[in-house]
Order: sequence, then C-alpha cells, then structure tokens
Amino acid sequence: MLLVVRKKEEGKTRLGVVTKRELGNAVTRNRIRRRITEAFRRVKDKLAESADIVVLPKAEAQKTLFSELILDFEQQLTKANLL
Repeated sequence: MLLVVRKKEEGKTRLGVVTKRELGNAVTRNRIRRRITEAFRRVKDKLAESADIVVLPKAEAQKTLFSELILDFEQQLTKANLL
C-alpha cells in the first residue's frame, strides 16, 4: 500500500482511495475500498494533525487479512508522522 499525504493547517482529515482495474473486477475493487475506508475510520481519531490522504493499494490488498491491513495502514501513517 502506498500513501500520499498532504498536511493541512486546519479542517478535517480526508481520505481518497484509488483502485486500478488491475486489482480485479468492480466487486473486488469496491471491497478493497471499503476495507481501507474502515481502517481509516478506526485510526482517524488518533491522528496528530489534519491531512489529505490518498491510498494506492497494491494487488496483495485483496488477499490481506483485515487486521494486517490495519497494521500496515498505521505503519504508513506513522512513517508520514501523522500518528
């Protein structure tokens, strides 16, 4: 998973998820989006500052367990100094 982060001075933190057709059919891509959105919802209260976050999932995101997805998402946010 790749995160692109743009920090903001004020306002709410927003999330965008970009899924390519290479990840699978529409059902698979939507499932990936829903899982990433839920992972974001679970950690957004822990964020240190507001930002715009764009997530570019990789092909293995469809096979990853949800608990691993949350851990990976938190690690990426930590690298971006948001947690």
